[in-house]
Amino acid sequence: MRNEGDRRGLDVMEWDVLAGQAKQAGRKVAQTNVRTLHLPQWRSLVSDPANRCLIPLTEFREWAREPTDLGDGKKTIKGEMWFAVTDQPVFAIAGFWRQVGDQRYFAMVTCDANELVAPIHPKAMITILRPDDHDRWLTGSYDDVLALQRPYPAARMTVRGPVFPTRGPPQCLSCRPCPIGKSEKKASTIAAAFGDDKPEHFTDRLFDILRDTTNPKDWRRVAAVLDAIAGASRQ
Repeated sequence: MRNEGDRRGLDVMEWDVLAGQAKQAGRKVAQTNVRTLHLPQWRSLVSDPANRCLIPLTEFREWAREPTDLGDGKKTIKGEMWFAVTDQPVFAIAGFWRQVGDQRYFAMVTCDANELVAPIHPKAMITILRPDDHDRWLTGSYDDVLALQRPYPAARMTVRGPVFPTRGPPQCLSCRPCPIGKSEKKASTIAAAFGDDKPEHFTDRLFDILRDTTNPKDWRRVAAVLDAIAGASRQ
């Protein structure tokens, strides 16, 4: 989600702000997150509010620290730990983007890990914004950016897991009904985005689209669903 002139809208971008130019040990890697915003290459980009964006999520994942023996005769495996925000069913991550040719690329901004995330991923966590900080992130000064680069309160977050989606039957990513679908009006908004009258499992269906396709038309469907979520959360 970003500003363009006096409008705010959703965009679909590639998750690699350096557009395939970053290398690690001689191999290309995606630059998906950035923490050191004081470095010249990042400061020059993030100082301009036009390059900032909000990244909507319902959960984010980190790997468990230790592998688990599932007792199925196969090697141990690290499970997925999924974090959610209790006071925001759809929350926004601080991000910034740039355009290379005709394609747009983005990265998430990270910060110190809070006490819930640190035991699992001590190095950093993504920068979750409070709703009343969205405008400040998109339009504020460079000093505002640095002030907002802070961990979200652990008391307002939950974690579930470990889960092992590559072992056994497919698992639901959300493992819970989406709070956005509680009211009939909001549910019908989500349903309209899917062309469907049963929106209660829209998170699973959205995951199916993301997992199974590279078709730009389907990515536009994802953008339409996220737009419906954003609209429903304001109703």
